[in-house]
Amino acid sequence: MVDAKQLMLMKRFLESYQDRIKIFLIDLQEQIHIETKIEIKFIQELKSNISIGFIANHGLIKLKNCSYLLLVTEGNMIRQLLQRTIIQVEQISFLPLVPNGRLNDIHADDQSYFQMLKCVSSTRTLYFSYEYDLSNLFDKVMGNYSQFGTQQKTSEGLYYYKIPNPRFAYNWEHIKFLNQFQSTNLPALQYWQTIYIRGCVLIRYCKLNQQSDCFLNMMSRRETLSSGRRFMQRGCDQDGNCTNFAENEQILILNRSESRDIYSFVQTRGSMSFNWQQQQTLNWVPKTSIIGVVKQKRFRSEHKRQLQQLQIILNLIDKKGTQKMLGEYFTSMMSSVKTVKSKYVWFDFHHECRNMKYENLSKLLIEIKEDLKQSGYFHAEIDKINQNLHLPILLQ
Repeated sequence: MVDAKQLMLMKRFLESYQDRIKIFLIDLQEQIHIETKIEIKFIQELKSNISIGFIANHGLIKLKNCSYLLLVTEGNMIRQLLQRTIIQVEQISFLPLVPNGRLNDIHADDQSYFQMLKCVSSTRTLYFSYEYDLSNLFDKVMGNYSQFGTQQKTSEGLYYYKIPNPRFAYNWEHIKFLNQFQSTNLPALQYWQTIYIRGCVLIRYCKLNQQSDCFLNMMSRRETLSSGRRFMQRGCDQDGNCTNFAENEQILILNRSESRDIYSFVQTRGSMSFNWQQQQTLNWVPKTSIIGVVKQKRFRSEHKRQLQQLQIILNLIDKKGTQKMLGEYFTSMMSSVKTVKSKYVWFDFHHECRNMKYENLSKLLIEIKEDLKQSGYFHAEIDKINQNLHLPILLQ
């Protein structure tokens, strides 16, 4: 079997000069030059000191001593989603923005930060696509005309995007330095605003009824607003951003003879959305405390805004001990949010499924069955012959 990494062509290149860096695409006439003062402009050709091939630009990060340009130098092609390639990051290299900077030549004052960032990038949980916005749900992507509309294609036959979701764009802060140049009308800039997510992307193929090609896609996105390790960070902030919040989107694509049907269903998870903390100790059950009771008024208004769409909220913690205290407080919080568009269920998972009796999950499914039907799912149909996109609808 051929290694997918061997099939990835280096079409993006970087040339380092004494006082500036040029990044360019071999199929694009325009070129971008980044000076050590972080300016971008077109300049005349100079003699290069070093040339580096890379897969994608991750962005710019400023550490203690200097700024670094982050470049993806190794990646693995997962598969394609609607003819748009999804790539898993395997290695990110750091280029210091200093005169005659060399790849991964890290200043001594920045070594500790570099090691931490390198550890994160080596987990193989970062994904990106040149053509597909992984930070948005599929229905949002379909509604983004810069991706699926009649916009002009690039020289590679790709549609680029401009509207990522900052909540799930892992490198959003790192590429902000490019946003200030949008008003200069440099089309080349859009090639370098590659959006990354942190999570997991799985794509599997199967055949339905020996007739229709079927692609099963699972996409998990971790939110960037309140991330952290378990026990170290719990609850939510005053804006209602939950710790370790993640979207899990299931996308089903059916390729029929004359049309392509696309279905999307979304689930989310996160820490219980109120102010609480659990101090990490060597105890089996660390001590838990609820904080900021007075400030929860702001949470109520923020959480109510997020619940305007129909949602089924499942609480799976224990109904005894410390978790019981948290569960009762969360239940009272949900009672204070008056909305007919939410269904709240407290299901004691450890008690109901003790002794490996996972079949008891059927009790939970029975309880929320009708609500699941009402929540519906996203569906769109693409006419293969005329390449027309039928208006997407929410099925129930």
